[in-house]
Amino acid sequence: MKIAQEIVVVGFSNSVNSTIIAPALTTVDQPGDKIGRTAVKYLIKEIENPGNDETTKKVEIKTSLLVHDSSFTA
Repeated sequence: MKIAQEIVVVGFSNSVNSTIIAPALTTVDQPGDKIGRTAVKYLIKEIENPGNDETTKKVEIKTSLLVHDSSFTA
């Protein structure tokens, strides 16, 4: 199969590996540093106030789609 002409390929996390292949891989850019900081923030709150319902919540962190050659034809 021909990538981009017959099939679209999309990766996740936007690692450095996505930049060294051809065609360049379209990826969902997952902000790992922000996810880590947010997780640590809530972990510290839980350690300081065990059982506090305030620390149990759903957190959404935005991602972005980085479109490259693996998902469209030139």
